[in-house]
Amino acid sequence: MSIDDEALEQITALGLLQHQISTLQRAAAPNLTYAPRKFVFIAGAVWLSLAGGAFADVILKVSYPGGASSHFDRDYYVKKHSPLVQKSWGAYGLKACSAFFPSDDRVGVVAVAVCKFKDRQSLDNAFNSSATAAVLEDVKKFTDIPPNRTIATPF
Repeated sequence: MSIDDEALEQITALGLLQHQISTLQRAAAPNLTYAPRKFVFIAGAVWLSLAGGAFADVILKVSYPGGASSHFDRDYYVKKHSPLVQKSWGAYGLKACSAFFPSDDRVGVVAVAVCKFKDRQSLDNAFNSSATAAVLEDVKKFTDIPPNRTIATPF
């Protein structure tokens, strides 16, 4: 993800604002303990809401929790399934899709896909499209593990 010049200026302005608040607090009450991070969080939340969705991507996380006897074909997943997902959902606002394999011993979470959509409506459109049937049907070609899906939306 790249940050444009305007967003970078806004982030820099937030840092300066936090510094000014800290300076004023120290001047007003030099012996008072305070938490400057709260101001950065509040300023950041305000900036996100004013930025009009600069970071409004919606993330679909698909994980595959496996056991010792689970089957998961990583090669098929990377070479066939991931391109199918990108081809099927790209027209609906899928911006990127990445695959991770956190467990070498195939016990625990054996794979995680992170799909970044433009917004929630794009994700819903992709799920409701006729292309989704092919994506779901393809799952049984590389694993016997039922996928867990989690959707993360910005606040």
